[in-house]
Amino acid sequence: FPVTIEWGKKDLLPEDAVVFCIHQGYSFYCFRESECAEGNPMIYSFVEGPDSKIEEVMTLELFIDDTKS
Repeated sequence: FPVTIEWGKKDLLPEDAVVFCIHQGYSFYCFRESECAEGNPMIYSFVEGPDSKIEEVMTLELFIDDTKS
């Protein structure tokens, strides 16, 4: 779905993005539904700013393990 942020970026997310954590509308984590068939999708992060882009963070399994500690 199209996403527009303050810095004018549009269509930031791919069609199959699932956003599961958002903080005050300027940062979020998501994964791609198409990567779920493998069982451990990559988690992507975005923090709004003039040079922002979506970046790979870690796999879902590592993300869950990291939040436990």
